[in-house]
Amino acid sequence: MKKRKQGRGRKNKGGRQKKLEGKKRKQHERLKKKEEKEKLRKQGKRRKKEGRQQEEARKREEEEARKQEEEIRRRQEEEEARKRGRRKGKTGSRRSKEKTGKRGSKKKKRNKKRKLRGRKRKLKGDKKKRKPGKEKKNKKRKHGEEEEEAETRRQQEEEELGEAKKRRQERQRGEDKTREAERQEEEARRQEEETEKEASRRRRN
Repeated sequence: MKKRKQGRGRKNKGGRQKKLEGKKRKQHERLKKKEEKEKLRKQGKRRKKEGRQQEEARKREEEEARKQEEEIRRRQEEEEARKRGRRKGKTGSRRSKEKTGKRGSKKKKRNKKRKLRGRKRKLKGDKKKRKPGKEKKNKKRKHGEEEEEAETRRQQEEEELGEAKKRRQERQRGEDKTREAERQEEEARRQEEETEKEASRRRRN
């Protein structure tokens, strides 16, 4: 069988040219699609990274807010305990313990009494210089000021708590909106891809 000589005379040159053009066009389309895919992949990566960063920032903020709340609560509890006349972790002064007659050896009790007697003697000399009424007034005034301070502090802490909560809610709302927008974008892209696939299938058929 003789081998056909290629490209002589009028051997369907137009058809070959068309074929070549079609090949080139398809190649170009493939390249374009590939580039688009790569672009989308990079976008997705970036979006993922941004999402991760946002998540980390949100966690950090939540942790800080929680710590603040705990600190405020702890301070309030301490304030309450102080109002009740005893600080947290302590059950009263040494004198009150001595007065209640906590159990112990007689020797210990005797020694305690002796110590107290010595202290009383020391105080007796100062009594003449002090004015008992004035001291009482000062004590009352000081107590009132402390209570006022505690009240203002408590109000301030409550306001801070409210502010932190509000900020957290606003941030949550913003994140929900961005998430919804991303979801819609993804949906639109998927639909576009579907239509493209359908169109290419029709062309092939």
